[in-house]
Amino acid sequence: PGLPAMDTTEKILLSIHDTCNRTGLSRTRIYEELSAGRLQSLKVGRRRLVPRSAIDEWIHNLLKVSRQ
Repeated sequence: PGLPAMDTTEKILLSIHDTCNRTGLSRTRIYEELSAGRLQSLKVGRRRLVPRSAIDEWIHNLLKVSRQ
């Protein structure tokens, strides 16, 4: 069980700007989600990056909560 095949045209780690573009949310809202611990990220040097998989998981969790 290795890593899934990667689409080399898409980034694995997204900047906050790219995360905003991908989700349609504002920088403020993305930072609120990060601060609350609902959206995971990591720092590489001075950059804050959001893994694509973390965005997918965050959306999945939002859907679970909205269905309750």
